[in-house]
Amino acid sequence: MRGFLAQANNHAAFEPDVVIRCGPTNPRSRAATDPVVVFEVLSPSTMRYDRGTKLERYREIASLKQIVLVYQDSIWTSLRGVEGSVKNPSTPGERNGTQTTPETVYAGV
Repeated sequence: MRGFLAQANNHAAFEPDVVIRCGPTNPRSRAATDPVVVFEVLSPSTMRYDRGTKLERYREIASLKQIVLVYQDSIWTSLRGVEGSVKNPSTPGERNGTQTTPETVYAGV
């Protein structure tokens, strides 16, 4: 099964591991022009590209509020706002009454 493509501009679209978006979907298109959050699971072979070129293109998406980079070889997540801010991943995050820690994300893995 193929997922949504996060469309950064007319020339760049990427398929994140997870996309959270709002609004209606077009069953004839995989393009998500309105993603709110994207998750990228980093592997050693793609980490440089995902944290470089892809991250910069994601920041061009007007609707995008959060980029979550998940490291698969350690208990570490990096939350990046589109303005470039980084939240300390070892501190529990709280938003809308929910809490998330790296231990929660990696539970059962």
